[in-house]
Amino acid sequence: MNTLVSFVPVIADLIVANVRKSNIAQKNMEKIRPGIGGVSEFPPVSGLLSKKNFPRHNILVGDDPVQIRFAEQVLDVKCEIVEHVKDEDLLVQHPTLHQVFISNSIDLSQEIRSKTGVWSLSPIVKGSASANAIIKAACEILGIKLERSKLNRASDLLTKEPTNDVRASLWYAIWIISGDILDEELWKDPWVNSNWLPKGTDPNYRLNSLYKDLVGHVFIRGNDEVAARRFGISPAKIKRLKNMSLDLNRVYESIFELSKWRQKRYDPYICALKISKIWEA
Repeated sequence: MNTLVSFVPVIADLIVANVRKSNIAQKNMEKIRPGIGGVSEFPPVSGLLSKKNFPRHNILVGDDPVQIRFAEQVLDVKCEIVEHVKDEDLLVQHPTLHQVFISNSIDLSQEIRSKTGVWSLSPIVKGSASANAIIKAACEILGIKLERSKLNRASDLLTKEPTNDVRASLWYAIWIISGDILDEELWKDPWVNSNWLPKGTDPNYRLNSLYKDLVGHVFIRGNDEVAARRFGISPAKIKRLKNMSLDLNRVYESIFELSKWRQKRYDPYICALKISKIWEA
């Protein structure tokens, strides 16, 4: 029998950030919160993930060693911490990458400014432009577009732990949005909440998803993870199912009812009502 093997993106190992030390950084450390410095007017450094062509000269505003290292890798130039950036600093042929702590430290003419990339080192945290830029870059790689609710959810999942490597975060974002985890988090289960089929949800899609979950749960309870994978259960969902311990009688009764619905295709809402009755306390 042919089997379907799910492709699991390889997530790069997180690299521990080296602490950058310099006289200027030490002098400003108590004045400037890391990653903050009036930088919201500029696009986030993580936005470089979606760029193919880069300006010759770039400036980073704020302070975040992880994002600085990422910018150095992408732009292939060593970052130099300076107190101010003026036109004469950029009138050179070789690429430059400067870091300042506040935007007021940039003093460029309009002509030079229009040719210079200025990027924010704002923190990669929940709801931030930096986190959203990583999710959007992942969507571009996969060629998909997320609904706003799922985009926000993916960003929340991405930022549950501190970001130690921007490129690794990109692969993690790809893993998040290419699996079932977004739907799992958005939907409640009938054994948890009676409103497990919320208004506006496609009932056919939701019932099929529930059927898949329950069959997967049976495989996991039987210690048959291989069968679960062959059935199409994603690694993220397998991990979730391992933490569940449901009444198997109700599980089998639900699978039986869902199987009848899948075969006869009767009204999905009637099937949903029957499933709710099965899981009533």
